[in-house]
Amino acid sequence: WHVVRDPTLNAFAIPGGIVVVHSGLMLAADGADELAGVIAHEIEHVEQRHSLRAMLREAGLRLAVAAVIGDFGIAGSAAGQLSSLSFSRDSEREADELGLQRLARAGIDPDGMLRLFAKLDAESKGQAPPAWLASHPTTPERIARLRERIGQLPSTPRRPLAIDWPAVQSSLGS
Repeated sequence: WHVVRDPTLNAFAIPGGIVVVHSGLMLAADGADELAGVIAHEIEHVEQRHSLRAMLREAGLRLAVAAVIGDFGIAGSAAGQLSSLSFSRDSEREADELGLQRLARAGIDPDGMLRLFAKLDAESKGQAPPAWLASHPTTPERIARLRERIGQLPSTPRRPLAIDWPAVQSSLGS
């Protein structure tokens, strides 16, 4: 777990089970349940080994293209990148879904995940690339899918996280 002093609203998981959270994301969150949604999502990337699977898939695709055309070249590189974008979107959807289930099992309000996605959407101000070029599903798509899935979750007691969120945020500075 690493917190990086960076004003952007971002978090990511890298091979080796490392999760990095930008301080800007923590400062933008209105409560621990919003950050918990992001953490649950990133934990699922680690648990599902999405980064490792993506690296192995791209390496395999590069070898296949090289075997067919003799040289990887620009065409092979473009094919690998477009293929990995689709794979990445599927991984993001899976991390969203499994992260949501993780929150529900822990008794954490999954609406926090939705609220933070809404903030991410507002911050992007329509600057997202076309869906077919994006590494993530569009934020409105993610919000709609999560809202639907939250409605399907079994009704379980949810308890607020006992965290002094203003103290956490003040420890980060501005």
